[in-house]
Amino acid sequence: NFKGTTQKDTTSLRLLRIQAPTVLAPQDSILVLYNHVVDQKAVLDSLLLGDGDRLIRNYPGVVQQANRLYVYDPKGWSSGQNYQLRVWDPFQQKHQSISFRPLDPSNNGNLEVRFPDSWQDQNIMLELLDEQLHLQKRLVLNANTTVTGLTPGQYYLRTWLDLNANGRWDPGLWNQGSLRTAEPVFLRTNLPISARMTSTIEVISEAE
Repeated sequence: NFKGTTQKDTTSLRLLRIQAPTVLAPQDSILVLYNHVVDQKAVLDSLLLGDGDRLIRNYPGVVQQANRLYVYDPKGWSSGQNYQLRVWDPFQQKHQSISFRPLDPSNNGNLEVRFPDSWQDQNIMLELLDEQLHLQKRLVLNANTTVTGLTPGQYYLRTWLDLNANGRWDPGLWNQGSLRTAEPVFLRTNLPISARMTSTIEVISEAE
């Protein structure tokens, strides 16, 4: 095993996790999290990046912020390329690794969204979240639309008629003896998006 430089206090360091975004774009970073401030010489000289058939030592695309390392490609990760990042865990005295593959835009899918007639020409908010409920798209619309460039997978869709144009959904509310009607809303879970295909969904308003 290739090990990092031995220093007196490195064994108190513990690797907590290595985390890549669910959808990794060419400009994104991989997060490497330790339990306290990283000793750069002890840890960074043992960081290895596998890029296809190459194994890169002394990798330059690393930024340290206290107990975090952000690993990136200065020229942008290559879409469709297989990578493996190996980082040193001083507590375990061994490398931990994560494999990742940046998204390939040619495999993206699309989503056509059709709204009720009563929603047309009004303020419509649309949000798409991934399986981890991370927001991927947030759009302000006034008519049917096609959302492009979506990584294949399952999505959560929420869209509502933003009657007061405040950018958030307003529920029904009693105010001084009168009821403010909730804004029409539509939710859909487990919405599949397939590679190189356009899915279609019809929004049904509760008021229709």
